[in-house]
Amino acid sequence: MGMARMKSAVMRTPLYPAAHATYRALFNRGAEAQQARMGAFYSQFFQNGDVVFDLGANQGEYAEVFAAEGGRVVAVEPNPAFTMRLQAFAREVDIRPVFAAVGDAPGTASLNVCSEPGFSTLVDP
Repeated sequence: MGMARMKSAVMRTPLYPAAHATYRALFNRGAEAQQARMGAFYSQFFQNGDVVFDLGANQGEYAEVFAAEGGRVVAVEPNPAFTMRLQAFAREVDIRPVFAAVGDAPGTASLNVCSEPGFSTLVDP
């Protein structure tokens, strides 16, 4: 089984949060400190239990921090590449993923998907 298929399979199970935490502990030790710094900064802008919007949530790094600080997070992300990860987070923390785009007017748009999903955009090339 390839790494991408294995990751995808784990994300669909209740094992994902433990696997994610283990990965961080073994291979990304600075992540906890970075998350704590982000939490200390962003928590000054909302109270425990407030609804917090993460527009353009990508993989949900900020949504995860907002939820850890007590926010009820609405994570808006139009790119289907991040669906599984956001859904996996939503099973464990107070994150509600919304798979749509946000704009200044109602309507539809085409997502220009990049080979690096985090750089995909609704802006015309």
